[in-house]
Amino acid sequence: EIIGPLPPGDPAIALAIWRDQGGRVEVRKLHLRWGPIELEAKGRAALDALLRPEGTFEARIQGLPEAVDALRREGTIQDRAAFALKAAAMAMARVEAGSARPVVALPVTLREGLLYLGPVALLRIGPVL
Repeated sequence: EIIGPLPPGDPAIALAIWRDQGGRVEVRKLHLRWGPIELEAKGRAALDALLRPEGTFEARIQGLPEAVDALRREGTIQDRAAFALKAAAMAMARVEAGSARPVVALPVTLREGLLYLGPVALLRIGPVL
């Protein structure tokens, strides 16, 4: 759900006005499947001064160790971040009823141009324009 009206006109100016007037996106349920990972999340996001997404989501993730390995192999994340995430996944994972794979509950945070999974910075996030 998009909260706040988006003014007409130049997108960069309209987004800045929307942000300054409290505009944000409320995500009630996000379901993502990518390779070995399955993620369910909810939360909210807005835009920072540079029009980069910022916000916090509660996420439940299956297949995190496999996804971390894939991201590390392709050079998207560094070895140190991969190790920290896999350690967190092993320590916090639990098997839920009806699921064969362990689930990890971690916050996903977007701030200052970075995407964090738990306390680990994973990726740089650019402006939406």
